[in-house]
Amino acid sequence: MVAGNESSEGPHQLRIGLRRLRTAFAVFGESLGKDGLAPLSAVA
Repeated sequence: MVAGNESSEGPHQLRIGLRRLRTAFAVFGESLGKDGLAPLSAVA
């Protein structure tokens, strides 16, 4: 779906979302602990 779209807004928003998710993992990772964070990091 992203490849067929002429607009670059979709991929841009995807990159922003993933960057924010990684930042949240970095900030709140200690609260989740390594066991809680590992499955989420693998998906992201």
